Amino acid sequence: MRKRNLWKPVALASLALNLVWIAPALRAGSDQSQAHQETLQYLLHYMQTLYVDEIPEEKLLEGAVRGLLAASEDPYTRYLNPEEHREFLSVEEGRKIGIGVE
Repeated sequence: MRKRNLWKPVALASLALNLVWIAPALRAGSDQSQAHQETLQYLLHYMQTLYVDEIPEEKLLEGAVRGLLAASEDPYTRYLNPEEHREFLSVEEGRKIGIGVE
């Protein structure tokens, strides 16, 4: 009967150790992510207010998204804006057979 209740203290100890080791790493990652987001916000603001030429916000944000995906260095990962998506669907319509392998 005593063996059945052994899992509770082990689970509690495991949870406590995970919180001690993992929580600071999660907070650090969150802080770093927030710092990057703030940098992007500042850059967007400066580009809109101090840049010589006027650039539409949509173009700046789309460029940021494309850059984010390009950083993956995956040739199959890309962003399609609504116009590109419509064009892609019209070109690809009816071309795939079976499991989609060409």
